[in-house]
Amino acid sequence: MNRNNLEREWHKLSTPWIREAREGRNPTRTGLLDKPMLEACGNVEGLKILDCGCGEGRFCRILAAKGAEYVFGLDLCKPMRSAVGQWHRTDDGEKQHVILDRYFDEGERRWKMMGVEFTNFHRSLSTYTCGFVKAGFRIDSITEPTVTKEQLASYPELDDELRVPNFIIYILRKPSGNL
Repeated sequence: MNRNNLEREWHKLSTPWIREAREGRNPTRTGLLDKPMLEACGNVEGLKILDCGCGEGRFCRILAAKGAEYVFGLDLCKPMRSAVGQWHRTDDGEKQHVILDRYFDEGERRWKMMGVEFTNFHRSLSTYTCGFVKAGFRIDSITEPTVTKEQLASYPELDDELRVPNFIIYILRKPSGNL
């Protein structure tokens, strides 16, 4: 995949993504990710924060509203992660389980989001964690957020999140002197 094609794909996706993030109801963010992400951050009052992979900056704005002194959002990665698996269904369409294949084959994956086809680049959990450690981070915890019954009452479309983890939250620290 050439870089110009990737940029075109992501530019095409950016308009509906930004619109949804700023104006729409994004159940994955508001119904699933915001709470564990804020818990992972803890009290941000007075902190200077780097949000890597910030997308259009929605979570940066949330952190600023929670009292962070300074929030810098950075998103240089136009291809994001995805292992991509399709649901195996019965003949009548009932979801049985997700078929995840080629997990260890890192690289390009094609899929569709918000009606736009684009290319992602999959990496394994060990590739991510080894990269963090090599860069001098300490991994304090890893969370795979799911939904509660209360969240499902407000966001019933998130019912798959009870069966398949779609996100991972890394809590990383740079030990003193490694900045």
